[in-house]
Amino acid sequence: MKATTTTYKDRFKAPERTVADLNKICGAAFEQLKIPAHWKFKEYQRIRLTEDEESEIQCIAAIFVDKQTSGINLKHYRVNFHTYGERLSICEVSFVDFGKQAFKCLENNRKPEQMNEFLRTLN
Repeated sequence: MKATTTTYKDRFKAPERTVADLNKICGAAFEQLKIPAHWKFKEYQRIRLTEDEESEIQCIAAIFVDKQTSGINLKHYRVNFHTYGERLSICEVSFVDFGKQAFKCLENNRKPEQMNEFLRTLN
């Protein structure tokens, strides 16, 4: 039997993806989500590894506003598609200290089906 010399990094390396590939995969993941009716879509954001415009995209986020909250209790939800693992996470964004954002991770490293199970629990 021939010995292999692959390293852990080589064995579990994600395939190279183009921007078009990421848009297609991310779009499919977001389309599978069953977003609560009281959430209103606000915008998409692309988060890069560094501030450089040429750096890799770490995640693509869809920002939703919770219409059941307002004023100092206003909450946004940030659904992230992580490009390296091709999984989803969700953060609750609240505003404290004169508009400063506070993030709370609610769910992490989930497939769309698993994220839908979690979204059903939110009111």
